[in-house]
Amino acid sequence: MEEAEELPPPRQQAQKLAEEVPEKPLAKATGGPVLQQERAAAQDAKESDRQAQAQPADNTGLSISSLSSDAQHEADGALAAGFARRAQQLLARSAEDERKAAAYALSAKALRGNATALIRRTSFETREAAKQATELVAQNALAQVKKLQEEAAASASGAEERRKKAKEAMHRVLKAQAALHSASESTS
Repeated sequence: MEEAEELPPPRQQAQKLAEEVPEKPLAKATGGPVLQQERAAAQDAKESDRQAQAQPADNTGLSISSLSSDAQHEADGALAAGFARRAQQLLARSAEDERKAAAYALSAKALRGNATALIRRTSFETREAAKQATELVAQNALAQVKKLQEEAAASASGAEERRKKAKEAMHRVLKAQAALHSASESTS
């Protein structure tokens, strides 16, 4: 009976086993570190069962080694079940992460395409706006140039007309002067 008190309870054994087995990421669903550990735990449990069957039972019908074997078997089963659940969770999370990564990649590709199209469209619209603004400024300037040309032509025409009249007036003045000069010579 003293030997039974020295053995830790199954929960403590399971905790001890969990601490001894380092948590490693899963490689794949088949043959990964978690499944190999589960297989090793199952083999250990079978070995413990064989040893328990080989030892004779005491007068109560139970032996310490069979109790130990049962506790070990229970702990191994609990540990294996925990590892299996964890493996399933990690596999499900991995598949979900891959799906999300693919969706993000598609979104990124679409956004890059949209950005490229927007850049092209913006470039085209900027050129068109600059062209329209230039045409508007040029039309306004052309209208002013035409107006100034018309005013210059009108001024030039008016100046030519005034020069012609001034020349004719000068010619008449010279004639009148000459006539006056000839009349004053004939009276003298």
